Amino acid sequence: MGQHARDGPDPASMVTPAPALGPSPMVSVIIATFNWSAALSLAIRSVLGQTLQAFEILVVGDACTDDSEAVVAAFGDARIRWLNLAQNSGSKYGPNNAGLNAARGEWIAYLGHDDIWAPRHLDSTVRAARAAGAQAGVGGLIMYGPPGSEVIHTAGIFAEGRCSDSDFVPPSALVHRRALADQIGRWTDPRLIRLPTDCDFFQRVRAAGGVAPSNEVTVFKFNAAARRNAYQIKSTREQEQCLAALQGGDRYVAKALTGVLAAAAAGRWRTIRLPETENLQPGEIFRVNRVAKGVELRFPPDQLRNLTQRERFGLEREPIGVEWWEMEDHPQFGAFRWTGAGERSTIELPIRLDRRMAVRICVLATMLDQSIRDLTLEAHGAAIPTRLARAANGTWIVSGEINPSDQESFVPYVQLAIRAAAARPADIGANDDQRRLGVAVSWIELVPLDRGDAGEAPG
Repeated sequence: MGQHARDGPDPASMVTPAPALGPSPMVSVIIATFNWSAALSLAIRSVLGQTLQAFEILVVGDACTDDSEAVVAAFGDARIRWLNLAQNSGSKYGPNNAGLNAARGEWIAYLGHDDIWAPRHLDSTVRAARAAGAQAGVGGLIMYGPPGSEVIHTAGIFAEGRCSDSDFVPPSALVHRRALADQIGRWTDPRLIRLPTDCDFFQRVRAAGGVAPSNEVTVFKFNAAARRNAYQIKSTREQEQCLAALQGGDRYVAKALTGVLAAAAAGRWRTIRLPETENLQPGEIFRVNRVAKGVELRFPPDQLRNLTQRERFGLEREPIGVEWWEMEDHPQFGAFRWTGAGERSTIELPIRLDRRMAVRICVLATMLDQSIRDLTLEAHGAAIPTRLARAANGTWIVSGEINPSDQESFVPYVQLAIRAAAARPADIGANDDQRRLGVAVSWIELVPLDRGDAGEAPG
């Protein structure tokens, strides 16, 4: 899950042995983490708030280099142990296997470092597995799309009460007996398989005897792969709000379930399923997700070039998803794309960030007046001053400036984002389109400012 994946021995074997400890806990909670201590702290707090307190927490860093160890130590709780891999594995498989090797509990639970548990999660899932005589149990999970998208996925609540062959429950909702890992094997290096490593592990858990659902929603997931460059931006706003609401009582779960019903009624709800992998190469999903999360650079150094003159770019490079809709064609202005359902739409260009640059973005149309009026630009996750002008041909020119000296990101190329309000045309009576649309972007222009010549916005 870390920054650089390397070849070599199994990272799980490269952990300093733990000192002598007290009686074995009922549950060993494994939290794999990499250099996102603010999110990690919130995840740990959601474990400490469990109604079942007979646990240990194994926080396993994927060769972390930030202050995660200090954040763990600050809790001052003897049940929390910090382990840090000597070699980065690039995936949760390494930390999870190290956690399994160090675990002392009868049951194993996993928690993503950017996910949150409701207080009854451990109690309800372990209780469900025991009552069913099962080797594993799962809690109900709600996975939220990126802010503004209104997209919701669920898992762990099964049709007819049982897990089907196509169901997938993310590990943050899974508990299993520790002995089961000896039976089915450890987590697999995702470079070697077509499925993501968590899907592969869950399939083996299910095949070993099924999983018992708790039929309670106790897990709230904020998928980093759906939040572009999440490991660079490191926002914890959603997790903070979730944890604070859960600590305020059970009403948050009821509100969350109401949100699921609303999303289902609007056609924005889906059950999490195993991905189709027949036409994929081993490790392909793994690599795509690493770039989406921002733990791996999108453009390697040999693909970057310097900006020496004014240059205009289209949007065909950006992936289709919640940030951008597919390419369309305007009869007068040509190719364009609508910003997507989320509140943030990213633009990355293989231009070396080695000088000041003027940025200009041409907007052809807007879904709401506020979409263009309140539009803002970001560079490398930080807001930059944004100006708006109406061109003679009726388009809008949004402009700003990138200054390398203002950027703290390790990303060496141009990384921009547009924040714009979105709405469904069908909801505002414009037409029958059900997509959430913000602004229609035609092109992006970069101009080097070393020569002091930003030029005028074209008409």
